[in-house]
Amino acid sequence: MSKAKDFLEIYKINNKDYKFWVVVNGKIFTGWEYKEDAQDDFKEMEDHPKVKSIKIYQRVGLKKLGLDPDNNDDWAGNISND
Repeated sequence: MSKAKDFLEIYKINNKDYKFWVVVNGKIFTGWEYKEDAQDDFKEMEDHPKVKSIKIYQRVGLKKLGLDPDNNDDWAGNISND
């Protein structure tokens, strides 16, 4: 993945091994197997000018938000500086 300040793109395919998801502006942005990877992604994106809200969730938290990682419509498209 490229640097957050240059271009961020999401792959809208949930992986059965993901246990942590980064939610940006109310949509799932990335999924990760390990919390440390989700935290690294969070740190990379949190200062992006188009990010208004960002948080890491596990599946239970996503469900409370009404998000389903297996539903591509719940994933963000991309965030860019363009």
